Amino acid sequence: MLGLGAIYNPNLKYTTQCKDGTFSTSKGKYACSTHGGVETYDYQGQLTPSAPMVDGGSGIFLIPLNQIATNEELFQERDEPYALKTVKQIIRNVETGSFSWESFVPIQLWQDDMGNLWILSGHSRTEGFKRLAKKGIIYQGRSFDAIPAQIIKDISLEEARSIAYRSNTSTKPKDSERARLYRKMRETGTEEKRIKEEIKFEEGENANFIYSLTFLNPKGKILSAYKALETSSDVTSQSRIKAMANWIGSARMQYPILSNLHENEMYDWLMNGVYATKKGAGKITNKRDFLDRIFQAIQRNSGMFEELNPNKPLNLKQATQLAPAELEYRRLYDAAKSELKKAERELAKANEDYIKRGATQEDLQRVMKPYQDAVIAARRRLKQVVDTRETARE
Repeated sequence: MLGLGAIYNPNLKYTTQCKDGTFSTSKGKYACSTHGGVETYDYQGQLTPSAPMVDGGSGIFLIPLNQIATNEELFQERDEPYALKTVKQIIRNVETGSFSWESFVPIQLWQDDMGNLWILSGHSRTEGFKRLAKKGIIYQGRSFDAIPAQIIKDISLEEARSIAYRSNTSTKPKDSERARLYRKMRETGTEEKRIKEEIKFEEGENANFIYSLTFLNPKGKILSAYKALETSSDVTSQSRIKAMANWIGSARMQYPILSNLHENEMYDWLMNGVYATKKGAGKITNKRDFLDRIFQAIQRNSGMFEELNPNKPLNLKQATQLAPAELEYRRLYDAAKSELKKAERELAKANEDYIKRGATQEDLQRVMKPYQDAVIAARRRLKQVVDTRETARE
């Protein structure tokens, strides 16, 4: 039973030891009133991992709720600060007598360099304890002012966030919530390669869809519509919006030049009869055709490779499309330009790597030649494509 637990605070020396093995900073006559009474006053020892814990040394401490901090932005992947269903279930179990201290899953806390304790896993369980504590409920001789917890120390903030994201929870996060945490990773400077690897590892078969959602505007029309239907029993509407979210997210991933205004325009366009599950005049039934239409609209509105105006609509309703020859030319141009950028990046990276290794100027001239040749070839290819521009336009 949790009477074997230890109240933990890394910054305080305790003044009172309770009969059930817990500790208090109070010297008043009511100290330990819910913990079997006072064993001894003026206890000056610091609690360590070898001190009495829940279940006799399991590494689980009883942590007073007022010593626990939360930061939903850093350590909570859901839209809400906690799962209300879980909170109500804890309270119901206590009220019906089916709650068990022994089987309660401890929350996970991270102790930072300043000694602060942050919830990594267990926001809902902690909220349940807070509500029970506020009611003053005593269950099997113990109050809910403190909660069983594991304390993780000596790790970085990034490592703590990773633990929070991967922690097992009683309520499975929704797709939109999973996408939000990966979007935050991008916003805080995480490399795109690592984000992709994390999504592939964590999301399995759903990885591609989750990844496409990360490119959507969190406050845009399509993500709002998807979130509204995410747990709906209307399978048809849910499937329809999910497909649109995937298409539009993929478009913004493939064409970063698209703005939030364009995203809403794409959603309105699809919703107004363009999206379909069966082929028909003016209908789009698959992502490939949708992306092709968006590509055409981008080219039509950006002139001959000028920047697309983020505040100007794509005018997707226009029937005018590029001629096949010009469309093919622009595909070739984009491919050649992308090839050149890749070759230039590889050249710069190789040059930096060899310099770090202490390569001499003579060594650099020798080992860098293949990279330089690749850049020259890519530039030549781009020029060849550009030289056909007038023919394509005619």
